[in-house]
Amino acid sequence: MQPDVFDTPGKPDASTVVRIELRNEDLLEALGVLAPAVPSRSTIPILECVLLESDGSQLVLSATDLEIFVTRTLPIETEPFRLAVPARRLLETLRAIDEEMLLVQVDPDAVELRTSRGRYRIAARGQEEFPSRPDLEGGVELESETEPLARAMETVLFAASRDDLRPALNGVLWEVHPEEVRLVATDSHRLVRLVSSGLIRNPQGATLQAIIPERAMGLLEKMLRRSDSDTDTCRIRLGASQASFQWSGTLFTTRLIQESYPNYEAVIPVEWQRRVRFDREAFLRALKRVSLYASTQAHQVRLHLEPQWIRLEAEDIDRSSSAEERLPAELEGDPLVIGFNARYLQEALQHLESPVVVMECTHANRAAVLKPQQTEGPQEEEVLMLVMPVMLSGY
Repeated sequence: MQPDVFDTPGKPDASTVVRIELRNEDLLEALGVLAPAVPSRSTIPILECVLLESDGSQLVLSATDLEIFVTRTLPIETEPFRLAVPARRLLETLRAIDEEMLLVQVDPDAVELRTSRGRYRIAARGQEEFPSRPDLEGGVELESETEPLARAMETVLFAASRDDLRPALNGVLWEVHPEEVRLVATDSHRLVRLVSSGLIRNPQGATLQAIIPERAMGLLEKMLRRSDSDTDTCRIRLGASQASFQWSGTLFTTRLIQESYPNYEAVIPVEWQRRVRFDREAFLRALKRVSLYASTQAHQVRLHLEPQWIRLEAEDIDRSSSAEERLPAELEGDPLVIGFNARYLQEALQHLESPVVVMECTHANRAAVLKPQQTEGPQEEEVLMLVMPVMLSGY
């Protein structure tokens, strides 16, 4: 690389310039991690920037939308500096550069990317306006591996509410106990509860509750999936108003929802009168086909629970179309006809990993519970999906 191929008139005093040589891939990967935290449009222009700073021993990149704050650290020794530049332009430039190595030149007014054939200068914004990093002092410290943590988040996230009128339900409840952790999400139409004794290490033996916003947890789950190793350790800190997750040079911080979570246990049935077992994949394929004929407004699908079968029915009266399909099942208890929103039922089954699913219910107007069929031996994890039925309309 020939970083000095351009002799720019009026360039900054060399004493104020910091030069960093690094791989384009490393800088691009770090910005890719931060990108979800950068708002595409904001009434506060500085939030559309990424903060670049160094204390001399490492390069730290930061982004925030005021709800979440993400930093990515690269182990690069350089002179201390602090600069904020538009994130989108920097990211798109790095994606367009096809050379492996870069010379990043930082001065008080801009950051300049130099290759053997070109230079790309991006003007800085007022770095003093960039929000301060959240205070992470105090709180309870926990640990988990990145891959099982991301998988647990994905299992529950789909059921969280997007209704701003019920802010407590806009997040995922974390119930931490000395021997287990519970993750719970609900939108009042369906509920997911994951209980695990092996997911979280709780060296302090703490007991607490925290509600992490659905959007923040969705971004966190995707970032954890991008971890360099499935065995990376994620250090978790749950405080009074903030939660942080730190792994592999990334620090993710989010505000907590300051609301009381409803008593979700009250809606989970403690007994059942009917229990049916069926092949999850076969049921999902049948449900997908039959639900094509459900009303586009109600998305209603009827399940006829019979001694050796489940029969699925749907009808769209407005289009004079209907569908019916049956598949093998094992029923304990009396036959029952019960209706569900096809989308809610499908999403619940898609997030159960067991090849065989057990559905427990009492009556056509009471919640049904979906669980993986348990295998023999102790279980480190229990997953429960609750789906509320819909009122059956006459065909």
